[in-house]
Amino acid sequence: MRFEDLVSQYKAGRQDFSEIDLVGDFELTVYRGGMQWSSRRWQGTVDLCGIDLQHATLYRVDLGRVDLSQANLAGANLTECSLIGTKLIGANLSGANLTRTCLHKAVIDEQTVVDPKWRLVWQILN
Repeated sequence: MRFEDLVSQYKAGRQDFSEIDLVGDFELTVYRGGMQWSSRRWQGTVDLCGIDLQHATLYRVDLGRVDLSQANLAGANLTECSLIGTKLIGANLSGANLTRTCLHKAVIDEQTVVDPKWRLVWQILN
């Protein structure tokens, strides 16, 4: 499934996307001293509040400027995703794999459930 298809189906009323496989269309370049993402950018914010992505695989998906407030991302694989500017207010990321995921400027609050090591990474970056 492509991210655009997920957004269309969500807007049409589908809520449960648990265990889907979604591969992004952007490149992650690792270089000495950091990482760099290059992808298409959305014109505005995509609202996916409350979506169920439990145990979904979202590999290299650009979720920048996506509102995932109250979303269920428990156990999701978000490896190498871009969460730059993503709203995760009250979201459940318990057990999520955030390896090589960019959390810079992601919006997380005290209601966001996230494993302690990833909260620490977010605090260091922000």
